[in-house]
Amino acid sequence: MILAIELTQEEEAALTAEASTRGLDLPEFAKLRLLEAVPPTKTWGAAVLEKWKQSGIIGAFGDMSKDSSEVARELRGRLEVELFPSAGTGESPADAA
Repeated sequence: MILAIELTQEEEAALTAEASTRGLDLPEFAKLRLLEAVPPTKTWGAAVLEKWKQSGIIGAFGDMSKDSSEVARELRGRLEVELFPSAGTGESPADAA
């Protein structure tokens, strides 16, 4: 893609000087500056990891003093609350459905 940008002589001179100090020509320097302004897109894996961190799946074993059965009970309890919010009211999950 070719992109044309109208610059004043002063703007062009300032950008050219900055490009030169970095050892780049003006078009390459301008391209790099434009790309810096665009936020990176998350990959599918990064999005999944972020969701797992937010939900507490990642980091669940942060307290290594707990044994694995205790951690499993806590995770199961958190999952039950998330999937069956009425479970704490005395209703069975089947009743909630």
